[in-house]
Amino acid sequence: MVTSYKTKTGIRWRVAIRSSKYPHHFKGGFLNARDARDFEKVILSELIRGVFAPVAKSTIGTLADALNKYQAEIPEEEPFRKVKINRINAWLKSPLAMRAITSLKRSDFRDWRSARRSELRADGTRQISDSSIYKNLVIIIGLWTHAKYEWDEMLGDCPAKLTTESIVRLKRNRAKPEKPRIDPSSEKTICEIFSRPGHNPYFQPIFSFALETSIRAHELIQLHWVNVHWDAGVIYVPAHISKSGLERWVSLSDEAVLILRRTPCDIAEPRIFPISRSALSSGWARAKEDEKFPKKITFHSTRHEALTRLAEAKLSINQLMEMSGHKTLAMLMVYLNKGNAQETRTKIVEAKRKSMESSPSQCGGAA
Repeated sequence: MVTSYKTKTGIRWRVAIRSSKYPHHFKGGFLNARDARDFEKVILSELIRGVFAPVAKSTIGTLADALNKYQAEIPEEEPFRKVKINRINAWLKSPLAMRAITSLKRSDFRDWRSARRSELRADGTRQISDSSIYKNLVIIIGLWTHAKYEWDEMLGDCPAKLTTESIVRLKRNRAKPEKPRIDPSSEKTICEIFSRPGHNPYFQPIFSFALETSIRAHELIQLHWVNVHWDAGVIYVPAHISKSGLERWVSLSDEAVLILRRTPCDIAEPRIFPISRSALSSGWARAKEDEKFPKKITFHSTRHEALTRLAEAKLSINQLMEMSGHKTLAMLMVYLNKGNAQETRTKIVEAKRKSMESSPSQCGGAA
């Protein structure tokens, strides 16, 4: 509601908005009724869209306060809990952490993004990639969503959200290079490097096992010996460690079983590969310093290579999806490298086309 009132310098206009969902909002000092009504329309629009942010009524405090509270509420069973905590700790060191959360603007995160992009290493290369910048901004977006649904805090649109859109557009427009194949010679070289003294004794077994099973790195380091069913020749991946959130059974080849039997086993350690994600990453980076190491191959390349080999072994589409845990055919196709697996990729496209043609139309069907 817009009302007028008298002051010593003349008539002024005020806006009074009362809502059952939000604190009452008042603002005065408008020189004319038109400006007051325009302001009222803006606030009412924000109320309707659910993005109204009453700054004066916020109880969160600084961005650091919100991040610490958000970190404490991350469930223990969340697969990427440690990764999320590490990124939250990185944000806590940023100057933005000391700012009131309601005072943060899009320009603040644009400036933060520009500053991170300008950070260079000693050799002149960028310190952080656009992909890592995007993942750090996703933490702030997740915080805003958590505050809205868990804390009933209406902070409005997340100022970091639009900052990520330009990065997403760049990623979509950039052509993705084909993942390099891990041929027998590359596999042998990597195994020899990991078998040398000074390397963790679990690096070579986990690399070879990933090539046989296509299981992700963060899933492998959380698997226990009790998950191995020797008689059935399968290994069980529980839902709480699976990226998709769904449990699955992965068939073990004779080579995979042999790798498990050769892997060191400690009675006091229930995990098959008792190493951390950071230890695996640092060990892989140290191995890449060797001049013989194939530089373009990453640990995740083992998943691409394993699924490609299984496709070349003429496994059916359903069997491939059971092994990989993918929910869609499109995602499975991303992991099949070109080569002999191209025939399987063509079969997947053809099977998808036939399934769409055989499904009844949404506008009408058989009587």
